[in-house]
Amino acid sequence: MVDQPPSYLFTKRNIYYYSRRIPPDMWAVYGKKRMVISLGTCSHNEALNLSHLLTKKLDAQWFSAVQTVSMLDVLARKLEPQRLQPKLSQARDAYLKLRGVGKSKTFQRATSRNINA
Repeated sequence: MVDQPPSYLFTKRNIYYYSRRIPPDMWAVYGKKRMVISLGTCSHNEALNLSHLLTKKLDAQWFSAVQTVSMLDVLARKLEPQRLQPKLSQARDAYLKLRGVGKSKTFQRATSRNINA
């Protein structure tokens, strides 16, 4: 029997996709259990070549001794300061300052009601 590497391929609307289960120790890094990537090709041979390349790269990344991810690294990534994003109430106030000038009170009430919903 000839050893052939797994292809991890499936088709959807004649486009080949690469689908592979992520190892459990990498779930926290990726935030999911399965990876699905569109290969963007209709050719089976090209999809096989791309899938084998992806498989080699992922195996090297996931299973190399150099690139082991400790739980401290995962926690450090999760605890990095998040970008400051405006709250919805701040966005409403900015919107009313820009668009609400000269408008009736019903405009302001409708805006507030939509934000609260």
